[in-house]
Amino acid sequence: MQFPLVWQYLIGNYLRYFGLTLSAFVAILLTTRLDEIAHFTTLGPELGTLFWFILYLIPYILPIAIPISCLIAGAILFARLSGQQELTAFRAAGLSVAALATPLLLIATLLAIFNFVMVSEVATSAHLEKGLLRMELRSINPLLILHNKHLMQMRGFYFDTMGSSQMGKVAKEVVFATKDGAHDQLVIALADTLDMEEGFFNGKAVTVISPSGQSPAFDAFMIENVEAESMQMDDFTPLIKQKVWSLQTDHLPWNTLTLSQNQFNPEEIIAEKFRRVSLGLAPFTFTLMGLAFGFRVGRQRTSKELWIAAALTALYLALFFAAKGMGKQEWQAFSLYFIPQILIVLFSLRQLSRISQGVVA
Repeated sequence: MQFPLVWQYLIGNYLRYFGLTLSAFVAILLTTRLDEIAHFTTLGPELGTLFWFILYLIPYILPIAIPISCLIAGAILFARLSGQQELTAFRAAGLSVAALATPLLLIATLLAIFNFVMVSEVATSAHLEKGLLRMELRSINPLLILHNKHLMQMRGFYFDTMGSSQMGKVAKEVVFATKDGAHDQLVIALADTLDMEEGFFNGKAVTVISPSGQSPAFDAFMIENVEAESMQMDDFTPLIKQKVWSLQTDHLPWNTLTLSQNQFNPEEIIAEKFRRVSLGLAPFTFTLMGLAFGFRVGRQRTSKELWIAAALTALYLALFFAAKGMGKQEWQAFSLYFIPQILIVLFSLRQLSRISQGVVA
């Protein structure tokens, strides 16, 4: 029996299952982003811009979809080969468990490198471009972002319309409030009408109530009434940009992230590096787990192996997503990102060792 032929057979089937599983996962994960896509659509983008926005979502979800697809592809392949007694034939021909796993682990290594490049370079650029697209549309029409009450409240603004309004075009009987950072007091603006016209943000019958800051002993306010007021969108946009969008560590490629020690907390940068390395290693470790728990020895079949693989996968995903908010220190980030992978490798190697010795349960 020629080893290259066996390798071709195993790799071909593995990649076929991997491709089908990955396509399904990308489609499923995109459906979880329908709210984000729908919100972006309300900003009034052109069809081409909407297409690019959806396209930019894919690299950001691939680093999670690829490891899960590796796990499922490896498990399905070896479960099928076991069920059809092909693995028995391979082993009777002198191929060990390690020899059968080697070609798939080599492909998994290439997928791991690809996933690291994806998460560290491609996904960061796509995530940045996606944010810039959204910001650009909001810059074109600030009324669109003002109508997003939830987002405005999260960023320290209050905006409401008591009268009729058209999304992105006009708002009537407007109440707008924000905090004046200099005096730690509120600034309130009332307007009969706000609208957009030829690059200008226009207000009619505007009343502004703001702190005067003249006396520390008591609160002094100024009330200004203006029949009509206009400002260029370029003057209004920086205020909105500063409040609703900022550069984060997951927007930066690896080299830029390394050079950003002064802009971000050093521990935050290390945690982000741990996240990317963890995702980079995941295709290899998940393929190893799929092979180990996809094997079936003997005629007796149980679901115990599947439950173990599912538990390890759930542990990895739970700690991975928890690490984004909890892993503020180096040891926390390392533990949350890598301990599940260490457990996956140990359990998988133990399972493969038992299989190579012919242990059924």
